[in-house]
Amino acid sequence: MNSLRKTTLIALSTLAISCGGGGEGNDSEDTPSIVRGFTLDQVLSLDPGPTYQAGVTGSDSEGNTYGGSYRVVNGAMESVDQILVTPSRRNIILNPTIFISDPEPETIDQGETRFIDRDGDLILFSITEDGIIETSCEPDSRYRMPNIVSIGDSEQYPDLQCDDDSIIIRRWNVVDAGNGNAQLITISERSTTGESSTESRNLISQTVVQFTIDIRGNILAFRTTRRTPSPEFTLTYGS
Repeated sequence: MNSLRKTTLIALSTLAISCGGGGEGNDSEDTPSIVRGFTLDQVLSLDPGPTYQAGVTGSDSEGNTYGGSYRVVNGAMESVDQILVTPSRRNIILNPTIFISDPEPETIDQGETRFIDRDGDLILFSITEDGIIETSCEPDSRYRMPNIVSIGDSEQYPDLQCDDDSIIIRRWNVVDAGNGNAQLITISERSTTGESSTESRNLISQTVVQFTIDIRGNILAFRTTRRTPSPEFTLTYGS
């Protein structure tokens, strides 16, 4: 199995985007600031059905190129540990178009499912490969993304403890994307937990996801970069 298929982490693509600006006039210190907010109603929607899909192209550090698709689909409500949740499934399929590595890369079919309760809290998170659940993770505590945030905001998600003895540490920040748009950058790092609290963790993979959104919260573009340190391998894809 090649290096890419050993990396099964799809970064959490929960979106939180906003844009901020200050107002000045007549040299008055009492002039209120003007804040432009980017609604997240679309990206945080739990309505059943597809919420986002896009064609993607990509390349890796071995010189291979890919084409494929990315989809986000919400399923009907179900029960997890007696809690009603909506499964929000994200799936990336990448087919090699030009390959240089030997052996040639395989088609990538990986995904994740976030189980979200009625309050918008993450209850359970699972990672799949070829449609089969590889590992499931639970957050250390409840966390709800805000509907509107400002450029410059940043937070760390609660850690995800996984049943394969790995841990996922995640953080996000919002930056100005220019042209009146904003961009969310989410960094996810999956590591071994170590056999004791004093044992250092070994990085399994790092995923950086960048989403660009307009003032109405529409997704304009996205880009994902995934890296594994051992063996060293990088895959980048986006719309």
